[in-house]
Amino acid sequence: MLQKVLGVSLFVVGIVCAQSNPVFGVQKTKPIISNVEVSVTSSDATINWITNEPCTSKVQYGLTPTYGYTSSRSKTRLTDHSVQLLGLIPDTFYHFRVKSHSASSRSKSGDFKFRTKPPVAKAFPGAVGFGANTPGGRGGSILKVTNLNDSGSGSLRAAIDASGPRIIVFEISGTIQMLSQLNVRNPYLTIAGQTAPSPGITLRAGELNINTHDVIIQHIRIRVGDQVPPGTNPGGLDGISADGINSYGGTGSYNVIMDHISVSWAIDENASSWGDYVHDITFSNCIISEGLNNSLNPKGPHSMGLLVTPNAQHVAIISNLLAHNANRNPVISNGGSAVIANNVLYNWMGGKATNIGNSVSTIPERYATMAYISNNVYIGGPDTPADTYAISSSSVLNTGSKIYYENNFLDHVFSEFRNLAPFNPLTNTPPITIPGYTAADPSTVEASVLTNAGARPADRDAVDVRIVGEVSSRTGKIIDSQSDVGGWPALNSNYRQLTIPGNPNGDDDGNGYTNIEDQLLFPMAKAVEGL
Repeated sequence: MLQKVLGVSLFVVGIVCAQSNPVFGVQKTKPIISNVEVSVTSSDATINWITNEPCTSKVQYGLTPTYGYTSSRSKTRLTDHSVQLLGLIPDTFYHFRVKSHSASSRSKSGDFKFRTKPPVAKAFPGAVGFGANTPGGRGGSILKVTNLNDSGSGSLRAAIDASGPRIIVFEISGTIQMLSQLNVRNPYLTIAGQTAPSPGITLRAGELNINTHDVIIQHIRIRVGDQVPPGTNPGGLDGISADGINSYGGTGSYNVIMDHISVSWAIDENASSWGDYVHDITFSNCIISEGLNNSLNPKGPHSMGLLVTPNAQHVAIISNLLAHNANRNPVISNGGSAVIANNVLYNWMGGKATNIGNSVSTIPERYATMAYISNNVYIGGPDTPADTYAISSSSVLNTGSKIYYENNFLDHVFSEFRNLAPFNPLTNTPPITIPGYTAADPSTVEASVLTNAGARPADRDAVDVRIVGEVSSRTGKIIDSQSDVGGWPALNSNYRQLTIPGNPNGDDDGNGYTNIEDQLLFPMAKAVEGL
């Protein structure tokens, strides 16, 4: 009898008893097949069984009891058998039977069935990186931002502070003048900046800090600047951060995707994954530019791009533009692990763009550092010295750390890699990879990133238009204040009422995405991305 266990699609399908098998007058006993179990995903199945004597393993399977497909037969005779079936159709019934051959006889089971799981819906179509399967606020409340106030009813802050799964949409465009840091403390959140009317939403003079898990943020601009709110510590003022130290409830920050974000003019890092309890974080398709250099930071000149702090695990930095940041383009601190792929890195200061093995004294370093750096474009700019390196390991790199780099394109860069560690951290294979992700050829990366990165790339503000133009023309500079480049653009405040689909949390087409995603969020994302 088929038996399904706790929704895990695990089936126990019975026993095939031994029988006599006279061959040329000799009684031969068939092997006994028992404890047949099946575990499935949306695209594969693993079939396990045991036999009472050593046998080979084979599975016949198909959409009907006539099968049509056969797994390769294991020639090794075992009593514990496991066969994996790959490339199956999601949410589909399959028939199968198992076969085992002993040295003298053979057995086969009866016909059994399993059903593959429905397709896994990613955070959004095309999502890549770590945490890419997070649902964000899928299935939750739909909260409308209707004004540009710092707080109060209809504000972005009120929607962020709400609890429970929630999707934030915008009926207004313009600049939100922040009076204090925005902290995302409650999980299962989607901020859909693409739903704002043109020219979109900009956060001014503050930081967006994610102190929780399962968060998707798209198509928001964050322009910090040196006119900070009263009582703010400018030395710690990032643009956007996944923060595991200040996480509320102590669970850390994980399954966070920051996609198509434009962030600039921060006084500390423009962007970071910060803390001891951070994992499965993705920065994708962002423009991270013009960290302020000689500004309000008490440490002195401090123009910084993107920081991965110690112990932050599984951080993906994919298809971003990092421009006019003096350092940390990006930096992977000791104990961190990250994949850096298909980014454009332009106009840094100092001896390297990307640093592996930075030490942060306030956080214990519990792991070796793992970095895979591939298919990026490193472009020296007006502030970049002639003897610069694309990638450098640190002199304090933890023992056991591993670095693998390949296929990076260099333009006005002295050399690709410099090792300052007291040992050789280079390996022959990547120490960390993203399942299912293949980086694009570096020859296509600059054009692709300059076209597609940042908030609303088909509806860019003046800052992003200028930054992209400066990368293309190999001009521009590292700045000390937003006033050096004209300050905050004036964005029109436009209002547009959104029509929410009927049954917004239903899934009418059965593709795993809700109706509001299919009918509102995703089409609007395509529109502002020019797709």
